[in-house]
Amino acid sequence: MVVLTENAVFISKLVISFALYSLLGWACESTYCSIPAKRFINRGFLNGPFCPVYGVGALLVIFLLRPFTQNLLVLFVFGVLVTSVLEYITGFLLEKLFHTTWWDYSKRKFNIKGRVCLRNSLLFGILSVLLLHFINPFVEKLEAWIPEWALPAIAFVFLFYFITDSVITVRSILAMNGKLDELEKVLEEIKNKGEENRERLQQSFESKVNATREAVLELQAASVERLQERMETISKGLNSGAQRRLLKAFPGMKAGTRRASILHMKETVGHQRAKKRERK
Repeated sequence: MVVLTENAVFISKLVISFALYSLLGWACESTYCSIPAKRFINRGFLNGPFCPVYGVGALLVIFLLRPFTQNLLVLFVFGVLVTSVLEYITGFLLEKLFHTTWWDYSKRKFNIKGRVCLRNSLLFGILSVLLLHFINPFVEKLEAWIPEWALPAIAFVFLFYFITDSVITVRSILAMNGKLDELEKVLEEIKNKGEENRERLQQSFESKVNATREAVLELQAASVERLQERMETISKGLNSGAQRRLLKAFPGMKAGTRRASILHMKETVGHQRAKKRERK
């Protein structure tokens, strides 16, 4: 029988705990968002049923706040602080890395730059108390039932999954950002064409040349139609299930200055889903 070192056991349990808390966080987040929407929403950043930020948050609370377990008020207050800082940093990093705002609490009271808000922070404080008093003891008992020799294998499976899913998700986001850039260029071209054609129409009205006016109108219609066809082609290219899921999971998503393009992409995805439902 293979004898594992204490470090190997500790790291394996750490990975397994991270996976379990990521799964539990995904379940809570998806339920919280699905109930008001009256439909299931896979509210995870990854494709699978995991929210890594909850896994990180749970481990931080366990390691940093365990000494305050018996002092509920201190545990609650520090739970609010730790989880709020984590959520703020996560939102900031995602915005900088992908040039996209994934959630926005700016319409809620007592928010900080839309990345954190008081209501969610208070809920996370309550979860921190529940975590150390009820959830983590249960998880530790669950892990104690697993034979030590099996811990590294289980941890490896979870690690392999997280790495694979993360790579797929990041590639999908980068591809989606590329499509948003293309859409933004087309929308800008349509805007410029409209301004250019308005100037031509103004000149034709001033010169009172009907033939010129009709030619300008035809040219405007043809050019705009070609640009709209390009726009639809780009939007329909959004065939990745991961990309469609991200748009559905984060309805408040904002892609920097590309607001118009992401709205158009969401509308296209919505039309595609409606057509599929009609076929059924």
